[in-house]
Amino acid sequence: MYISEDSLISSLKDLSSLHPFFGITYLVCKEGNIPIGDTVEFSINAAETEFLTKYYKPVKNTEKFFRVFRISEKNKYWLNSDYASSGSQANRTQMFGDAFLHPKNSTQWGWTNDYLSVLQSKLNSKKIPAFSLAFWILKDFRWEENIDITEVWETFVRSFNISEQEILDLFDTRIPQWLNTEKFWVNQIYNWNEISNSLKITTPSDIPLEKGAALVSLELKNIQPYKNFKLDLSSRLNIITGDNGLGKSFVLECAWWALTGTWTGFPIYPRGDFSKQNPIISFDISSKEGLNESFQATYNWKYQDWRLNKKDKKTVPGLVIYAQVDGAFAIWDPARFNLDNEKDTVGLPTTMVFSREDIWQGLRIEDRNRSRSIFNGLITDWVHWQNSEPEIFNILKKVLKRLSPPDLDHGDLGILEPGKVVRIPGESRPMPTIKHPYGEIPVVFASAAVKRIVALAYLIVWTWEEHKTSAKLMHEDPQSKMVVIADEIESHLHPQWQRVILPALTSVSSDLSSILDIQFIITTHSPLVMASIEPIFKPSTDTIFHLNLKTGKDENVNVVIDVPIFEKGEPLILG
Repeated sequence: MYISEDSLISSLKDLSSLHPFFGITYLVCKEGNIPIGDTVEFSINAAETEFLTKYYKPVKNTEKFFRVFRISEKNKYWLNSDYASSGSQANRTQMFGDAFLHPKNSTQWGWTNDYLSVLQSKLNSKKIPAFSLAFWILKDFRWEENIDITEVWETFVRSFNISEQEILDLFDTRIPQWLNTEKFWVNQIYNWNEISNSLKITTPSDIPLEKGAALVSLELKNIQPYKNFKLDLSSRLNIITGDNGLGKSFVLECAWWALTGTWTGFPIYPRGDFSKQNPIISFDISSKEGLNESFQATYNWKYQDWRLNKKDKKTVPGLVIYAQVDGAFAIWDPARFNLDNEKDTVGLPTTMVFSREDIWQGLRIEDRNRSRSIFNGLITDWVHWQNSEPEIFNILKKVLKRLSPPDLDHGDLGILEPGKVVRIPGESRPMPTIKHPYGEIPVVFASAAVKRIVALAYLIVWTWEEHKTSAKLMHEDPQSKMVVIADEIESHLHPQWQRVILPALTSVSSDLSSILDIQFIITTHSPLVMASIEPIFKPSTDTIFHLNLKTGKDENVNVVIDVPIFEKGEPLILG
């Protein structure tokens, strides 16, 4: 069992007004057993640094220590790595100097005979909150099940050699009132992101940029038709349903913007009476290491665009693929991300938006008076992979097979399998084909459904392979996180195909890499798509959001979210 996040949050609130000496130097000296009335050799700076590293570093990939005690500079949450030899040294030699025996310029330390009186005077008639300090220091400790809460305090006393007289003079040992209402034992160790979000604790400035975040939540306020609209997203599958015109595509566009900072078309424009009440888009993203960051954007009427509170960003998302209902796609690649100019060292854009035509024919851009190809397109890449890149082509075949319609042996298309490369009239390029029961069909002549799935399979493979290349050029490891956003996943598909597409899509990561984890944000109108998730749906990783119209007391109509409980065997009625 572990001490709960709620108990740690309450403890930190209690400790914020305590002088840092009592939570650091005092405990270091007690743990080091320095004598009373005499001195011993004691490397106090080294001991404090070791102590801070052990107990005051809830974020591991930083050199800074968490600043629990904030009697001044309330909004400063982190101490520099040299704190023991700077701020703490000043405290122990100046403000608390009368409590120590310490010959000047020496490493000899001991308590004076009246050190308790000195320490009492510095507490200003307030005592150290015993349980709060013990909870913080022992937050990583694993406890036996059903242990009494007083054992935390007793363990703390033993660990730091605290005497009965010190307890009497310095500590408030009353059990805090919040312990009577909070759940103080939990099965898992605390999540620092939950604590930092609750207390609005900033991220250490020296943390390196983490790539590979997913979208945790998305909130829209005062943006017609949303008065107050929030999605708390799950880690794997998020399905958004609802009637036409309720803004499902609108939500996906906002999700794309929250992750990438770009719009695929026009920015969302606040309209109606809501817009007079400060339109806001808020969102949280969380990295694979658990670092959670919150952002908020307001609409700037002068510039007709959304302005984000651009604090020191510490997380960026993993790969993002956005499949729009009209056949267009957008791609975002973190391997190319640069905070300064959003271009990588070879000048490729971080964000690429492809029209339906671009997907098939490729895309060139004009740059520095020359034309460059930034995207070869499905036709060219497919033929190249088939002729020269067997490893990539095999992956494409696996993804196509996984996304194929069910093979029911009664006239259906069956497995989508590449055929031979051919030439067609009026086209000088070799043309890929797809096998059908009645022959091999050039992909440009395939049905709308086949084209949509073929394009989706190609974009998933292309994005992953291009990302690996970009990561290698930048001497980085490939990402292990991808977000796939898809609007009306059932578009053009036969009902039988609708019954298999979503389970197939959720398992496609295994065809790309054993390390890849995909978060899906999907919209659908199809009851068959919803029925298809019954065997794979897990409440711990998946959520269904159903959009509805609601008329408020002011007779304004706005869209609200229902999160229905998914019951196996019970059909979900879609708008």
